[in-house]
Amino acid sequence: MLKRKGTLLLGEVLKLADHCLPTSANANIQVLHELLAESIEGGFEDGALASGVIYQIDSVNRTLQRSGHLAKVQQSLSSGTTNQNPNNFSRPSGPIKSKLGVDMDEIQFRALLLETQVLTTANHLKWKWDLINDLIEGPLCNPKRLEESIKASKFMKRLVAFYRPFKYKFSEARNTKPNQRYVRVGCALVKTLLQNPEGIAYLSESKLLRQLAECLAQLDRQSGLTSTSPLFSPYKVSETLTGGYFAILGALSSDPHGLQMIERWRMVNMFYHIMELDTREDLIRALLCNMDFSLDSHLRVMLSKALTACPKSIRAYATRLLRKYATSQQLENDSPQNGANGTQWAIRILVTQLYDPEVQVCEIAVEILEEVCNRKEQLEYVVRCRPALDHLGAIGAPLLLRFLSTSLGYQYLDGLDYINHEMDDWFLGRNDSYVMLVEASLSRALMVLPERPKTNSDEQIRSREYGTVPPHFYRELTRTVEGCQLLRKSRHFNEFVANIQDSWSDHDEPETMIKLKGSLWAVGNVGSVELGAPFLEETDVVDCIIKIAMSSEVMTMRGTAFFVLGLISRSLHGMEILTEYGWTAATDHLGRSLGYCLPPNLEELTSMASQNLKSPPQRVPPPVPTGAVDGTAEPDNALPSRIIVLIVEAGNPVITMGKCRELQA
Repeated sequence: MLKRKGTLLLGEVLKLADHCLPTSANANIQVLHELLAESIEGGFEDGALASGVIYQIDSVNRTLQRSGHLAKVQQSLSSGTTNQNPNNFSRPSGPIKSKLGVDMDEIQFRALLLETQVLTTANHLKWKWDLINDLIEGPLCNPKRLEESIKASKFMKRLVAFYRPFKYKFSEARNTKPNQRYVRVGCALVKTLLQNPEGIAYLSESKLLRQLAECLAQLDRQSGLTSTSPLFSPYKVSETLTGGYFAILGALSSDPHGLQMIERWRMVNMFYHIMELDTREDLIRALLCNMDFSLDSHLRVMLSKALTACPKSIRAYATRLLRKYATSQQLENDSPQNGANGTQWAIRILVTQLYDPEVQVCEIAVEILEEVCNRKEQLEYVVRCRPALDHLGAIGAPLLLRFLSTSLGYQYLDGLDYINHEMDDWFLGRNDSYVMLVEASLSRALMVLPERPKTNSDEQIRSREYGTVPPHFYRELTRTVEGCQLLRKSRHFNEFVANIQDSWSDHDEPETMIKLKGSLWAVGNVGSVELGAPFLEETDVVDCIIKIAMSSEVMTMRGTAFFVLGLISRSLHGMEILTEYGWTAATDHLGRSLGYCLPPNLEELTSMASQNLKSPPQRVPPPVPTGAVDGTAEPDNALPSRIIVLIVEAGNPVITMGKCRELQA
């Protein structure tokens, strides 16, 4: 066990070194000289042990690489989905490769149909659902095989009949994790049928959608249809697979032909009325979670109604769902198919959510719009929407900072007189508050806390990334030529440099140290941008920052300077300046800096031997009066000595109460 843990630890160290260290420092570490030499020159046992460790490290690394790639693919496919609670009937978000090929001869196909047991028995418990799923996602995608399953056998008829509500098979199945396969197969079946004209005709004429529309009408007060035991009652939605019908409807809504079927049976009108049911929040969540709003249809109008007319919890939930559509690269590429706007319709709705009366909804919209602004085209579109964020105060400040990174956003904010006011605010006080924010974030990132089980109340847009540098005003300002001109005109950068050069060795006053750290962060953020890096050349501030990182008597000051040098290495110009001082930056395979920068001698960075540090004064315990314990104290010290004796004797649990009363007297 110890050998296994040591091997895993060594593999993690090598992986971290490959990511963080420069190539010159990392090359020697990855070779593992001692293990390699021992595997070649050692004896049989030692050589086998060393070779086994090397093999295990390589094997674990390959496994993690494959699993990491698969996790990224699954995350991209399921972005915007919620937790994996059995009550959450979420449809598959992307195509899954089938084990069976699309092209298959007739004899083999018929043999597989018989093997599924669908043609043999009507009892769905005896059916081989894994094989059915493979057939749906594989051979049935072939128009010829699909036609054969519809017309030449009872396979499709029995399979679709299983999902009909009034057959009470799928709708009465218990809501358990193993039974979720029925939902997955149902969604795959609908998608496969929608890919072929023969399947579209069969699905539109089947009783499945007609019966499903009738059950939905039981929820509509204006339909006139009632039932003593409605299919979508709260008990059935939570305890049975009835909620899975919303996932199947979601698969229908992802295709234009499916939308036509939904409109044909007037289900959209029923969806509108479901949004008005204040007591059925479970149905509203299931409907919003599973519907596909990628296509321009009445479903987007339904979503807008949920975002404006529903209770606070539903508005917040629906706002979170917009992240999937506002940040989707596929929607942007397929904009002609999904409407003329692509992702812009979701961005417009998010901008509208900024004016929601609940602060929680506004916070969610701001966070999603921040992520949307990572792409320049979408950032400029958000600016064109001209959102007003004055009423949000500090909540909307990060989004306004993102606007500064483009010329269009700079002009918009300049027209609101935001930039000059914000610059004065940062220069006079916010820059010092930024130091507190960064150090609190670092402390939280390095803190080891026990993991809590995730619950429904823990829904987040994204996990908080503690330890990352928060957005800085001067960094965003120097992303544009206009911002650099304003910074040069204000001479704020020169003030920061002068503060660093004048007080870099002054560590007596806490306020002076806070000011110095704030100046360091401001200079580092300016130097991390290509347009801001020339400001570094005009002064000799990098040399001063290196002195702080290598020789400061305060370790937090060293750490701040080290982080700032990493920021400076982000820009190509800053990396060249640091190279002149012998520092080496870690880069990726494209030569882009990762933000890590190391000195030529790493020991000097963490060594305190060169500092004249004063040892802390030794604590001397106060003298105890002679005879204080045994009661033989001097007469003039009788009272204090007696008090000490009573305190000592009160430690005896038998006489504690009596001694306490005597002390009070």
